[in-house]
Amino acid sequence: MNKTLKQRLAIINSKNLATYGTGAVVSTALMSSNANALDVAPALAGADAESNIETGALWVLGIVVVIFGARKVIGFFSR
Repeated sequence: MNKTLKQRLAIINSKNLATYGTGAVVSTALMSSNANALDVAPALAGADAESNIETGALWVLGIVVVIFGARKVIGFFSR
């Protein structure tokens, strides 16, 4: 086993799981490598860049609208 894999697996032990919870420990172990880094350079270059940016903006707008609507619905029924 290489050193990084050993370090990532060392994070997952019963003490950390009991203290921080499964989700926090597993996500820390997975994100401790550079394999999960987000590279946006290909999406922002070339002929499809404008389309990719517009799609991203629409996703963000959709998420904001859903959160706003959910807050209004929860607020209405919590009275």
